Amino acid sequence: HKAEVVFENLRLVPDDSAIAPAAARLATYRGLHVVVMEETQFHRSVDLSAFCGPQEQFSVSFGAYANMTVKDEKSSMHMKLDDAGTHFVVIANCGKLNGLAIRGTVAVKHDWGYLSPLERGSGAFQIVAVGFYSLALIVWSAACYRFWGGLLNMHKGLLAVLLLGLLESILWISLCQVKNRSGLFPETLFLVAALASIYKLIVFFFSLTSSPSQRRYDTGSSLSFHLLCLTYMLFSFNFLTVESLRHAFDVHQTVVLMGGAPLLVIGAVLFFLSRRQLQQFLDIMQHETDDRPKVYRRLQGLIRAGSCLAFVVLLIRIFDPSLWGADMWWLHSCVADGFPTGLSAALIFATLYAAYPTTNMREHSYMPTQRGKSSKPAASSVGASTVNMPSDDDDEDEPSHNEEEEGFGLLRKNNKVAESTP
Repeated sequence: HKAEVVFENLRLVPDDSAIAPAAARLATYRGLHVVVMEETQFHRSVDLSAFCGPQEQFSVSFGAYANMTVKDEKSSMHMKLDDAGTHFVVIANCGKLNGLAIRGTVAVKHDWGYLSPLERGSGAFQIVAVGFYSLALIVWSAACYRFWGGLLNMHKGLLAVLLLGLLESILWISLCQVKNRSGLFPETLFLVAALASIYKLIVFFFSLTSSPSQRRYDTGSSLSFHLLCLTYMLFSFNFLTVESLRHAFDVHQTVVLMGGAPLLVIGAVLFFLSRRQLQQFLDIMQHETDDRPKVYRRLQGLIRAGSCLAFVVLLIRIFDPSLWGADMWWLHSCVADGFPTGLSAALIFATLYAAYPTTNMREHSYMPTQRGKSSKPAASSVGASTVNMPSDDDDEDEPSHNEEEEGFGLLRKNNKVAESTP
């Protein structure tokens, strides 16, 4: 694909230092040049300590595509690039005037727009994610409506996760389109998209580790657990910011590692805390006969598998192999967007499948709700004996405070059932 470097409104101005020249000297100064060079030619020809020479020799001596002299009045230029690969924009002050600064913009425009080849494929993964979240949201909303009277807090949390996932994907697509059309980085849009991505992860995590209670939202988590999640959110936003600017500003690997290492440590701690919390829930529900213990055992396995995969994906993002050379650029969209988006969607899909609401998700067997009304326990029969369900006027025993606390408030009032005779 052909590309061109677009310089807009470049202007030579004095900087804020004490040696800044007067306006009269800037008007006649012609020693500041901007040159575009191919990467191999740059490393072979340029001496970073002294890159100067007559203006007419730049293109011949250094293999530059073109060069322009920056003056004290605004000037613009488009430089077409014939070769694929990495190019450098070199600013060389070959005169004897110091205290200078350049104002203006520079961008690389391709056939498809201003997105770099590394970012070009990112939008495709988000388009697929929009389709997944939309379909999953429809199916899960129908399931939640059908079994609303018997939903756990986890089911309602997953509904919020799907909404955040859909919003996140739409925002990332919008950000790519704005960058591609204008060449500018929309900071506000990036902030909202990054927060949606982080909140989706946190809500998903709390949904998996929420108490199997049907009366109130109770995670059973300590204050330290919540503070740890808050810290994870802050470091996640920092890492997303560093990752988004990594290529454009040639961010050093050490800085990227400093942004990603805390996520590895905090993520490991969250994994062990969540695994212990789910095991506590299972210990309390070990004598339950409904589907909740089975669901939470599945969630334990999902957290183990998901944590291992997330650890690997984060390491790949930190040591991004797509930045090792131009021949690896095709991999960047997968590393920065495809792998995390695909892993997130796969974990959410597996969780929806494992935790799909059923009529046996609580201590009594409940039928699906109809027209928004709460469902009631269904009568059952064993052999020739029949069990008569009590009427609303029957006396009921209230559970003690200790029973409700031990069972997360799940032990509902036990109905008195008259014994039947053969």
